[in-house]
Amino acid sequence: MSVTADGKQGQGASAYGGLSADGNVVSFYSMAKNFGPLAHKDKFELYVKDVRNGKLTQVHARDSGAPKASWTGESSLSADGSRLAFAAVSEVDGSQGDKGEVGEVYVRDLGSGRTEKVNVGVPEDYAIVGRSPSISADGRYVAFLADHRPWWPEYGAGATRVYVRDLKEGVTQRVSIYPPDYRQAKRPVISADGSVVAYEMHAGGHSGPPYRDLYVTDRTTGQTEKVDVPHHGFSWNASYLADISPDGDSVAFQTWADNLVPDDTNEKTDVFVREWRAKQTWRQTATTAGQTATGGTFSADGQHLLFNDGMNVSVRDLRTGEVRTVLSGAENASPDADARRIAFTSSKNDLVPGDTNKASDVFLLRR
Repeated sequence: MSVTADGKQGQGASAYGGLSADGNVVSFYSMAKNFGPLAHKDKFELYVKDVRNGKLTQVHARDSGAPKASWTGESSLSADGSRLAFAAVSEVDGSQGDKGEVGEVYVRDLGSGRTEKVNVGVPEDYAIVGRSPSISADGRYVAFLADHRPWWPEYGAGATRVYVRDLKEGVTQRVSIYPPDYRQAKRPVISADGSVVAYEMHAGGHSGPPYRDLYVTDRTTGQTEKVDVPHHGFSWNASYLADISPDGDSVAFQTWADNLVPDDTNEKTDVFVREWRAKQTWRQTATTAGQTATGGTFSADGQHLLFNDGMNVSVRDLRTGEVRTVLSGAENASPDADARRIAFTSSKNDLVPGDTNKASDVFLLRR
């Protein structure tokens, strides 16, 4: 996928492929200097590949109001690949406030080229940073992070919040509400219809080491539930959010906690799925003993879960429980609607003929 329209390989590394549910569009990041102009020599640029005709398009907001020196941050594709949400990131030197990274969130209509700013309708002080967009299947809703302080040296310097923007109605809604001792929301993911959002909550202002928990909020009812609920004992606060199912009923995450389900004795990081409405949690371990299972991405039909299986990528059929390893030496796997096509990143040079650029690339598996 990370080649020019006429098939020339990238003169630089490419990674983090995202595949639309219909399998026709792949978004990815690249430092290849022959793909398009680089705003920064050490920053990735965002590209979109049309799988049907090979067309490669660079996407940024420097032509839509973002600073000329900005680069493109996190991104998210709609189900049909027609809309792409992304963050435009730049630096402020501290001469008029805190030093660090600031950002805006945009949605680009890939057909018309129209670009719309997303992080609007938030309190004025929370318009300083907009990051980490997650777009609904139809492209109407976008969940994103907002912060009142520049991010430096790590993201989430202030009391970050999760908001959802309804692009059709022009309304922005706050989603994350802090439990006691928590001050930062991170990594929001939104369900297919935009009604449910899952996110991490990080603690602050307490004694002891930092910790995090996972929450899910139904925007229609206002119900918020903790996701990484222990089966017994105390909460380990060591979970990382991965994905939310299309219907919003299940949340995938990884953790090294061993008390979320009975008989977790492998002393490894595993993938878990919380069916939060049913209040049930199940575990997905690596298929090879001694390895870790991480990540977790649902297919758009809600019937498959992709996860990092040691050094491989495996797919679990959620109807039958069957697990099949589909890729080796791969990461950042992103499936289409039924997980028959998977975009992924690999540094292997023997996957396709003529791979001689000695850099990581983005590929598309058809299985």
